[in-house]
Amino acid sequence: MKKRTIAMFLSVALCLSVALTGCGADKSQQSNPSDDGKKSLTIAVLNDVVSLDPAVKDSGIEMQMASHLYDALVDYNADLSRKPGLAESWTVLDDGVTWEFKLRHGVKFSNGNDFNADDVVFSFERILNDPTLEMGVYLMRLQEVKKVDDYTVQLVTKIPYPVFDGSLVHIMMLDKETCEGLTSEEIAANPVGTGRYRLVEHVKESYIKLVRNDEYWGELPDAETVEFRVIANAATRTTALINGEVDFISNIPVMDVNRLENDPNVQVITNPSLSCNYMGFDQLNEHGSAGTDDPNPLLNVKVRQAIYHAIDIQTIIDTVMNGYATVANSYMPSICVGYNADAERPAYDPELAKQLLAEAGYPDGFYLRIDARNDSDVNADQVSQAIASYLEKVGIKAEVNLLPRASFYEKTSAENLQSSFFMAGWGDSSGEGMVIFNDMLYTYDGKPGMGEGNRGHYSNAEVDALLDQASVEPDQAKRAALVEQVDQIARDEAAYIPLFFKHNIFGVRAGIQYTPSCDDHILAWDFTF
Repeated sequence: MKKRTIAMFLSVALCLSVALTGCGADKSQQSNPSDDGKKSLTIAVLNDVVSLDPAVKDSGIEMQMASHLYDALVDYNADLSRKPGLAESWTVLDDGVTWEFKLRHGVKFSNGNDFNADDVVFSFERILNDPTLEMGVYLMRLQEVKKVDDYTVQLVTKIPYPVFDGSLVHIMMLDKETCEGLTSEEIAANPVGTGRYRLVEHVKESYIKLVRNDEYWGELPDAETVEFRVIANAATRTTALINGEVDFISNIPVMDVNRLENDPNVQVITNPSLSCNYMGFDQLNEHGSAGTDDPNPLLNVKVRQAIYHAIDIQTIIDTVMNGYATVANSYMPSICVGYNADAERPAYDPELAKQLLAEAGYPDGFYLRIDARNDSDVNADQVSQAIASYLEKVGIKAEVNLLPRASFYEKTSAENLQSSFFMAGWGDSSGEGMVIFNDMLYTYDGKPGMGEGNRGHYSNAEVDALLDQASVEPDQAKRAALVEQVDQIARDEAAYIPLFFKHNIFGVRAGIQYTPSCDDHILAWDFTF
């Protein structure tokens, strides 16, 4: 599973707006035909998918690609509110746990087979019955799937869960007739979906080529052919865009922005991300997890508060991030139900930090190791070094330990935490603060499926109780009030230190218009020629 500021501007309006530079009006009308005359689009991506089976992997790149080939029952609007997908409508029955979905008629899979209730039952039961499929995390509250008739299905949850439809945007429908009895590898090799595109070719770690599904039941995208080309190196991606080898790149390093803005054939587009970068504390181990026998100072709330007050995050954003981020005061972006725009982030105050350390029994500070990724797209190495510098000023002897992705996630795993203090990120596209906090603040292993993102093992019985209430509260205003209480408790106790929401920085060739999606996915239908 994966997705609050002093001046947070992540709003519906900004999700629909972009900052464009370097695009001449005369070029904005150009098309980008391929050799066969079709409108083509070449998108550079950082990583290849693990699988084209949409149930295998719960990660951004997998869900992004699955959205091109398959459809879910439920889709979402730019403000993350729900809208019909393969289900035309749905209602919650009087028992509070039965969700009834009316399916679209006339929808066909890419192989010509009709879509109906049997496909829905198959797609859900396949995930429910196979614990190796990671998308099961979104169905942990689902009890059973029932076929009512060919175009009506019921999903029965274990408990009332008023935001269950938000989980369904990630569950893609497969053709039962084709996929029943196949292995995941066989499904991935020949994807059969109802999506806007069909697979042409997938060369591992190189590219994925798609062609538009002109029989698609909804509005057809502009691009007729799409290639997702894997280019892991940031400098190589930038050069490929400038040279016209690709039409679009993302994750542009801030130091490359000026170079691209000065190119008349390139537009630079920015929008705020839903992903919050934060500092997590080890609140589990009595002696800490940085390899010493000393008592763990991070179990003391005053120490955590001191660290919070010691970091000047705005200056870090202005210098290290070159302004391409927004200060965060919570895991959740402002678009979420439960976000409190009036909540104040603890201020940068090094003198107060020193006072709190003294009150906690550490007037001379202590040693603290900061773990961070050396391959992050948010300058984690430089951000961590800046944080270490601020901590040194209040007496904490900080050392930065940079790790490759795999080693970092092993060290910061909630299941086996081996890090005292770490820089990580979390994004969520549910639009619900309750969903985010169930992952990030609920006691780890307190209930099945809860607290799975709670790497530092923060635990507060009042927070758990409030989230239990919020999880079953159908009234959005009441749910928001419960989430606000949780957010304030976490802020007061310095459960973690939210740093910033990075700004997505994209580059696109002149003549192509791009409107970023709010969920940070790169979708071919967000481009027009």
